[in-house]
Amino acid sequence: MVVGELDLLPDEIDWKDRGCVLFPSCLSCPLPRCIEEVSRGRQRLRMSARARRMAELSAVGKSTRDIACLFCVSTRTVQRTLKNQKSKLSRHSEAAKRPEKLGGETGEISGILRPDKSELRMTG
Repeated sequence: MVVGELDLLPDEIDWKDRGCVLFPSCLSCPLPRCIEEVSRGRQRLRMSARARRMAELSAVGKSTRDIACLFCVSTRTVQRTLKNQKSKLSRHSEAAKRPEKLGGETGEISGILRPDKSELRMTG
């Protein structure tokens, strides 16, 4: 702390809620964390929105080439994005199927799944 610098409580600071490029007010923002605080937050938000939109277009039958033309990217970028989206969706659906309750009235741990033998193999 620099000599002469005031250590003010949050109530004593004159703070104005200016929001960001996405939302006019921080207090009404639906995001769990501010994009200004996350490393490359704006870029990540834009890229995830683009990936979701590409997946939606692919689901309705658009070709990889059509999607690439719409977003001005290569067909390989579309293929990679769709592959990543599919793996994210499968991870989320698997996680939703697993019960995560621990304990209960008897204090036992429920919902522990045993891995397949194929998951136990080491890959080199």
